[in-house]
Amino acid sequence: MKNSLQMEWQYVFRAVSDTGTFSDGVEEAIASEFLPSLFDVEDAITRKYRKLAELPVRRGGLSPSNPASNSKECYSLYCEFILMKTEYINDLRF
Repeated sequence: MKNSLQMEWQYVFRAVSDTGTFSDGVEEAIASEFLPSLFDVEDAITRKYRKLAELPVRRGGLSPSNPASNSKECYSLYCEFILMKTEYINDLRF
């Protein structure tokens, strides 16, 4: 389930510019509701521990990425990819 939600977020971030602010509520819920209930603590997770939890599982994290932090990078990389792909297709000889 986690991976499917992350893939949906990444698709939206790639396809639509300036979407990071729309996911602030999701990040707030992850930091103040999900992670504290997972670790059985009452306080919201601090930024330091949130970054640790964001690490991949193989590095000791839980891998719930911050949807707001990657939106600009996803969009710009996707635009570069589309531009390169368009140029490649235009250069093909049929």
